[in-house]
Amino acid sequence: MRDAATQVAGSRFSVRVAPPRIGIEFDELADAFNRMGARLGQSESLRRRLIADVAHELRTPVATITG
Repeated sequence: MRDAATQVAGSRFSVRVAPPRIGIEFDELADAFNRMGARLGQSESLRRRLIADVAHELRTPVATITG
């Protein structure tokens, strides 16, 4: 879990943890960790798409003004 958390902190949101099967609490923790990684990955994807869209929308008027 520690290694996976370190990788997620380094923006590797595709990392998943296998349920350790040593107790319900640990299995729930692994499941919550995996859901967190998935949500972080979705948020990062959305953030990148938003930045690309904003950059595109700003370039069009700037190119027109420059022309």
